[in-house]
Amino acid sequence: MSTRLPRESLPFLRFLLRHTLVGIGAGWLFVALLLALDIAGLRSLMLHGSRTDGLVALVLLVVFSAITFGSAAMGAAIMGLAESERGGKGMGKRARWRAWLPRPATSPAPVPVPVPVPSPAAAPQRPRPQRG
Repeated sequence: MSTRLPRESLPFLRFLLRHTLVGIGAGWLFVALLLALDIAGLRSLMLHGSRTDGLVALVLLVVFSAITFGSAAMGAAIMGLAESERGGKGMGKRARWRAWLPRPATSPAPVPVPVPVPSPAAAPQRPRPQRG
């Protein structure tokens, strides 16, 4: 039994791999900035603790930020593949950037909403309290 992938899926897999690698690189850059700027004292904690604790913390930070940023970049790339209903190739670069731009504020227009009103004869009558 062969487990080879069809040739048609190779460009898509390359597309996913490329975006995942970009995300992993962004994650590593994020970790490098965290440590270079010593945000929340992370670098100090890693350097002044025991050698194995600092190394374990660094490995965990690098691996899990790479997973997070890589999967976020891959997900964003997949969602950017939206094809139009007319069979187009997806949004162009201008359309993608326009989607992120703020839209001009417009005043909302009133919309009539039909509301059924029961006739007064059909409405139940409440008993009147007796005075006495």
